[in-house]
Amino acid sequence: MTWPALFDRRWFALVIVAAWALAYLPHLGTRDLRLEEGRRATPAREMLDSGDFICPTLYGDTYLNKPPLYFWLVAACGAGLGDVTPLATRLPSVLAALGCALVALRFAPDILDRPTRSLAALFVLSAAALLDKGTLGEIDAPLALVVALALKIWWDGNRPTGQTFRSWLAVGCLLGIAGLLKGPEGPAIFYLTAIPFLVWQRRSARLLTVGHGLCLVLSFLPVAAWVAVLMTREAISSPELIGIWTHQLGAGSGPGAVLDPDGRTAHAVAHFFAFPLHVLGMFFPGVLWLGFGLRRRWATAHGVSEDLRRFLVCGVLGPCLAFYLYPESRPRHVLPAFFPAAVLGAAVVAGVSRMSAGRGPSRLATGIALIPLIAGAAGLVLALAAWPDGVPGAAGVFVACAAWSWAAVRLTRRTQSSSALAANIAGGALSAWFVANAVVFPCRAPQAPTRVALRDLGGRLPPGEVVYTTRTFPVTGEGYYNLQFHLARRLRAADLPTLRHAAPCVGVVTPAERAELESEGWVVEEVSRLVARGGAPEVHVIRLGRRPGG
Repeated sequence: MTWPALFDRRWFALVIVAAWALAYLPHLGTRDLRLEEGRRATPAREMLDSGDFICPTLYGDTYLNKPPLYFWLVAACGAGLGDVTPLATRLPSVLAALGCALVALRFAPDILDRPTRSLAALFVLSAAALLDKGTLGEIDAPLALVVALALKIWWDGNRPTGQTFRSWLAVGCLLGIAGLLKGPEGPAIFYLTAIPFLVWQRRSARLLTVGHGLCLVLSFLPVAAWVAVLMTREAISSPELIGIWTHQLGAGSGPGAVLDPDGRTAHAVAHFFAFPLHVLGMFFPGVLWLGFGLRRRWATAHGVSEDLRRFLVCGVLGPCLAFYLYPESRPRHVLPAFFPAAVLGAAVVAGVSRMSAGRGPSRLATGIALIPLIAGAAGLVLALAAWPDGVPGAAGVFVACAAWSWAAVRLTRRTQSSSALAANIAGGALSAWFVANAVVFPCRAPQAPTRVALRDLGGRLPPGEVVYTTRTFPVTGEGYYNLQFHLARRLRAADLPTLRHAAPCVGVVTPAERAELESEGWVVEEVSRLVARGGAPEVHVIRLGRRPGG
């Protein structure tokens, strides 16, 4: 059997599910929270505690930096598992990663044959952006799934005679969901694809139809309804909400903002230099073939559909160019664009395969087929050297990786070079992530900052005790929200006057705040010190007692 023959099997979807399970699921709840996960998990936990699913809170304070849908998803997983845990926080993302691959399996079936769509699904699943964000409790992977579904449905409804009314309605519903996930980012990425494509095709009049008008209404309706409820309950004022969302878009100043002209210039230069490099890394491995798809003559000569090529090119370049020109954006904001990049890369590989039929495999493709074996052996060596308890599991991972390489080499020997090379690069990325999740991350977990802090705390914080946090941590530090997620079930935001009023109590304070309390004569007993990723600055967990005679 060859790689294209394997891709052409109806049951290849089961291979995709198996690859997803190996690469994404091992030890999903073992790693400590990182990056933005603490600010996704804590509001979901507080929703379950309070029963209020309309107004998210963080340590008891209203938290509207993001719309509530991802909090709802995490809360639902937490309710099913019995508690909001790292596993519950990540389940929506990891399921969305599988969803993205399954959408690729059915993308443009009227133009792309099954082997091409299967390779596209493999590219999607092995994309560096999805391997990272798809195993984190963050909003990016679910947003990518919703945008991918919107692009697929819109393309399926794209006819020479016009856009179908049903496709506009379905896209409007999906963009409404995207708005509840991450505000305007999802709809923006969709329209940065659709509008340039319609202009390129000289079909921009389709934006003036009734169907598109209803699409816009459905796009805004869910968020508008949620905001209306917030306003009715007087949870926040309109100016405050506008200020929060303006800052989230990078248009307003906030803590940590770069205000001086020299700093802004340096920030802009760093953005314009680093942004393309980050995006290229995020879109690997599909990006390796993307350049060929940008060339019209090459694509036509290799049988790539011109209409679909234009749509996919707009899906990649439209969002990337727009966000690149906006210095306050981040590479992760264009993460959903990895999907059209993967599909276009697969179409290019299929075109090369058609033009080079009969050529044998290259040594490079055969060598890359050995990556799973090498990765599995490295994981076993790491376990033998630093993680004795994990040796049995690492041995199992090594056996699975060895079988993976054996199958890849056998398929590669019968396949022409381009298809084999593409499949083996994608498989190599998936196998490396499999070893990382199954061996490397669990090996490092006992030494992670959270684990060390929790061991230090021991039983000194009863589960039901309220912990106050001043939330005055440096904005550049990573890990404070993630560390505090494990402290207690009830954390409450407080400033120093509130902390003094609540004494005796437990609080999380900065060293400067602790020194101020001690200088005032308060009894301060240190319970633990929490250190963000990378070391200092630190914060102190203290038990605050009343001043003598107070």
